[in-house]
Amino acid sequence: MIIAIDGPSASGKSSIAKELGIRLGFKFISSGYLYRIITLIAQQFTLNEYDLLSERKILELISKNDIKFDGTDFLLNDEIVIRHILNDKIDLQVALYSSYVGVRDIVNKKLRELVKLDNDNYIIEGRDITTVVFSEAEFKIYLDASIKVRALRRHKQRNGDMPLNELEYALERRDEIDKNKNYGRLKLAKDVFYIDTSYKSLDDVCDSIIKILNLKK
Repeated sequence: MIIAIDGPSASGKSSIAKELGIRLGFKFISSGYLYRIITLIAQQFTLNEYDLLSERKILELISKNDIKFDGTDFLLNDEIVIRHILNDKIDLQVALYSSYVGVRDIVNKKLRELVKLDNDNYIIEGRDITTVVFSEAEFKIYLDASIKVRALRRHKQRNGDMPLNELEYALERRDEIDKNKNYGRLKLAKDVFYIDTSYKSLDDVCDSIIKILNLKK
C-alpha cells in the first residue's frame, strides 16, 4: 500500500509522515530529501547560494554521484547527509533545481523504482506526489497551513537563524515557484483528503488520518 502526502513547505508533511510510518509500520520516504541532496551536489560547484547551475550541468553531476536509499535514510556516496541538507542555504535553491524537468524525471524514476523493489508498504511525502509520482496511490492526503504558521514552524526548526519576516517571504517565494512549475506543480488532486494543520498538533493530525484510513478500508 502507498500513502501519498502532498502540500507546501513547512505544512507538516515530513513530521506527520514519519509519525504515521511509526504507527502503521510503513516505510517513510521524503522526495524533498532527494531534491535537497541534488541541491547539495550543485552547491559544491557554485560560488554562493545565488549562483545556479544549468540543467545540463546538474544532470551531469547527478550521473557522477551515487544516491541510494538504505531503507531508512538517503545516502550520498555512502554518506548520510541529512545534517547538511536541512538549512537555509539549501532552502534558497532547492525549488529552483527541482523545477528542472530532467531533475524531476530522475527523482520520480528513483522513487518508483524504490517502491517496486520490495513491494512493501510506504508513506511517501513531497510536492506532486499525489498528482504525478504516485497519482494511483490508494490513499492521498494534502496538508496545508497558513503562511504565518508555516514560517513560525520553520523558525523553530532552524533555531531562529533567519528573521521571521524573511522566512515568510522565502516561503511565499517557494510557493510561487512550486505552483507555477511547467511540470509537477503544487496543486490539489481531485481525490485527495485536505487537512489544514495550522492549529492542530501532530498527534491530532495523525489520529485524523488513521481514522479516515480505517473508514476507507
